[in-house]
Amino acid sequence: MSDGEGPSADDSASAASSMEVTDRIASLEQRVQMQEDDIQLLKSALADVVRRLNITEEQQAVLNRKGPTKARPLMQTLPLRTTVNNGTVLPKKPTGSLPSPSGVRKETAVPATKSNIKRTSSSERVSPGGRRESNGDSRGNRNRTGSTSSSSSGKKNSESKPKEPVFSAEEGYVKMFLRGRPVTMYMPKDQVDSYSLEAKVELPTKRLKLEWVYGYRGRDCRNNLYLLPTGETVYFIASVVVLYNVEEQLQRHYAGHNDDVKCLAVHPDRITIATGQVAGTSKDGKQLPPHVRIWDSVTLNTLHVIGIGFFDRAVTCIAFSKSNGGTNLCAVDDSNDHVLSVWDWQKEEKLADVKCSNEAVFAADFHPTDTNIIVTCGK
Repeated sequence: MSDGEGPSADDSASAASSMEVTDRIASLEQRVQMQEDDIQLLKSALADVVRRLNITEEQQAVLNRKGPTKARPLMQTLPLRTTVNNGTVLPKKPTGSLPSPSGVRKETAVPATKSNIKRTSSSERVSPGGRRESNGDSRGNRNRTGSTSSSSSGKKNSESKPKEPVFSAEEGYVKMFLRGRPVTMYMPKDQVDSYSLEAKVELPTKRLKLEWVYGYRGRDCRNNLYLLPTGETVYFIASVVVLYNVEEQLQRHYAGHNDDVKCLAVHPDRITIATGQVAGTSKDGKQLPPHVRIWDSVTLNTLHVIGIGFFDRAVTCIAFSKSNGGTNLCAVDDSNDHVLSVWDWQKEEKLADVKCSNEAVFAADFHPTDTNIIVTCGK
């Protein structure tokens, strides 16, 4: 066949075969994508089943521990929110609840004693020598709840000493002072008559469990509210990450951080979550370095901790890569140079870092199709 003639039969067959292979590859890619979507749905359904099983086990444990007295059910109506103070919603004080300065609602029971104490309508306290003093004027006690001294001559000495707890039989509460701040604890009504500050009892074997967290940090944080496939909304306040099921009015909490959480990112699998925190100081004065924690939203178990000793001040924004299945994690700290770093979070290894900006960085994210491109925004 000469050069001026049309393509040969072999060329036509080769072109047709090439198109057929391309179509097959496209079909296989589509099928793989559909299977990946099905796997994600199965993972989400399994996560929801595990969460419901955990709730059922907790309810069953509460019913098994139910004693002769009426125990409060685990599933209960939330307290009404009535007052708004500086943007924070405060709940009403129900009987038997312990308000917490951090905004976390906890419950406690004051152990009863068998000693018979004469009930008075005034506040009583225990002096350092073990002597109980009381004042019969209830109105005077309300005016002096911030002080535990009933003697004007010893007022100067009492100011330098830690304030003693105060018991009010009329109101049914005990007021303690933690670091100078008053904390009021209401007790069950059936224990008010027999309660005494002088009685020594053993520590309770049960520990308080975090049940509900109020608030959301949005003033200085961005991109920190996500809806998970399980129907839970994930966000953070203080050092707690909240997984809130709006339909069932239930909360779960990830409490692995030791200081305020500043950023949050959800892995492409919609189950793994990463959160970064600020630097802090422990109770004994030790420095708590900022870091990123990667954890499972179903079991609430910590999978990896990265960046201890590398980040400065705080981790302000983080994101998982998209195109390679979330293998990499980028993070920006709050140092003067706002260093951007890329990590292989499963190996807990830093791959690269670079100075990002002299100004504040508000958000960072990977390009949806190219892992080598990261976009940041800020001032």
